[in-house]
Amino acid sequence: MTNNARFVADLTIPDDTELAAGTNFVKAWRMENNGDTAWAQGYHLVYFSGEALTEVLGNPVPPTQPGQTADLTLILTAPETPGTYVSHWRLQDAQGNWFGEVMYARIVVPGQAVPVDDTEGGVSDGRYLTDVTIPDGSLFSGGEAFVKTWRVENNGETTWNGRYQLVHVGGEAMTNQTSQPLPTAAPGSQVDVSITLSAPMVNGRYLSRWRMQDPQGQRFGQVLFLDINVIPEHTTQWEFNPALWRSTIWAITSVFESGRPEGNPAAYQNSDAGIISYGKHQATLQSGTLQRVIDAYLLRSDSATSLAIQQEYAARIAAGDASLRNDQRLRELLIAAASEQAMEDAQDDVFEQRFYQPAITQARLHNLGSPLALACLYDTQIQGGLFTLLPQTKDQLGGIVADTGSGGPINEQTFIATFLDLREARLFRLADDADVRGSHVQAQALRTSTFRVEEYRKLLQANNLALEGELNIRGRAVPGIVF
Repeated sequence: MTNNARFVADLTIPDDTELAAGTNFVKAWRMENNGDTAWAQGYHLVYFSGEALTEVLGNPVPPTQPGQTADLTLILTAPETPGTYVSHWRLQDAQGNWFGEVMYARIVVPGQAVPVDDTEGGVSDGRYLTDVTIPDGSLFSGGEAFVKTWRVENNGETTWNGRYQLVHVGGEAMTNQTSQPLPTAAPGSQVDVSITLSAPMVNGRYLSRWRMQDPQGQRFGQVLFLDINVIPEHTTQWEFNPALWRSTIWAITSVFESGRPEGNPAAYQNSDAGIISYGKHQATLQSGTLQRVIDAYLLRSDSATSLAIQQEYAARIAAGDASLRNDQRLRELLIAAASEQAMEDAQDDVFEQRFYQPAITQARLHNLGSPLALACLYDTQIQGGLFTLLPQTKDQLGGIVADTGSGGPINEQTFIATFLDLREARLFRLADDADVRGSHVQAQALRTSTFRVEEYRKLLQANNLALEGELNIRGRAVPGIVF
């Protein structure tokens, strides 16, 4: 089963439409689902590159069956500075995988823009490499000053000099100095670009966007992002309280599984090794968790849907019947059952007992006391490998948290970082093994799933062990823990 999308037509705003600065406009594309997977809950139209032209970087797409077309619309705003702007957007499935042709809006903001100076010859361009300071999600108190540094590459054909600027293009500026000179950089070289900012006084999550600009005022290169949380006071000590933390920890994993923090009890897909993956936590037929969910549901419900599942499918689900992968009747019954509270409760109870409680036990056994550590363990227990990775982490460090290991005292941050590195390496190793067996689709799925590790690594780099503030998980806002 493959996701795909084909551009059919621009419905509004033809290329190079002139719009006055600051004008709000609706851009609409008609796209065809030319894959063999339905676009359903968790599928989004997501900002891909260029100028975003909006603060909302992801929008749900309408349900669309293979062979059907859908009209996808965005509300965008023309920038204040004259010039030509291109905004690229693309579709993502519920697991965050990109697919289909890229859509774009190209507009012109007229004005007294000076033609590009071509005395140097060539085109200006710049590429983001990494965050040197202030990783996404970093925590600050109101009014706290900090320096944000990005490492970028001059991948264009012109040399940046004192007349080239870094300029604020969107979001919260956090400074009155909204432009400053870029460091000198010849084509092919890498430089660090820094700005001094101050966190806003009001608590909340803030996003700031910056971009490079040539001497003629033409912007170029990739947008540089800053994403921070302002909170009343950074919590450094907390009582081990998995019940309080659960909603945030589960919301993170729900973004991974169904594309939205609240989860989707009706989420259904049959395109990977799980044979059938179902529900807000994606219980699978292959692993046996789907059977446990169905058993728990049947004990709670006496509806017509429950009776039909029991009579027609309970035995086949218990046997792990792989032919159920393409059984449309079962799919319809499972989606119908998801409208019952009994099914949502069954899904939650199974994952509480089979995945969350074992993660809590292992956190205690390894002296891990932070919400972030428990989140990493819970997500790994769902994906697989927890009881392999924890002994490996202990062996590599020479102990658990609070022990004196081979490299000195072991703290929570070091243990989590090592655990995540080993988890990522395991996924790549499993992918390589799948390629050797000829299971290339499974191999690609395993490599893609390393995004889960990267999301936790970002939180660790931001020193947000308490999972506080509004978290940005794959472009979705997840409410953090309130202590």
